[in-house]
Amino acid sequence: MNIKNRYRIELNKISIYLSDLERGHTYELTKTLRTPSWATLAKYLKRTLPLCLTLSRMTSRE
Repeated sequence: MNIKNRYRIELNKISIYLSDLERGHTYELTKTLRTPSWATLAKYLKRTLPLCLTLSRMTSRE
C-alpha cells in the first residue's frame, strides 16, 4: 500500500471516531456492545495522529 492511500485510510478512521464522539456514540452513553468507550477512542487517536503526521512528512518529500 502506498503512503498516500494509507494516509487517506488513517484520516478516514480518525474522522469516523471524531464523529462518534460528536454524536455521543460511546459505550458510556449508549451501553451498547461493540460501541467504543471514550478511553478506546482516546487511545486510538493518540496512536494514529502521530502516524498521520509522519506520513504527511513522508508525502511532502515526494
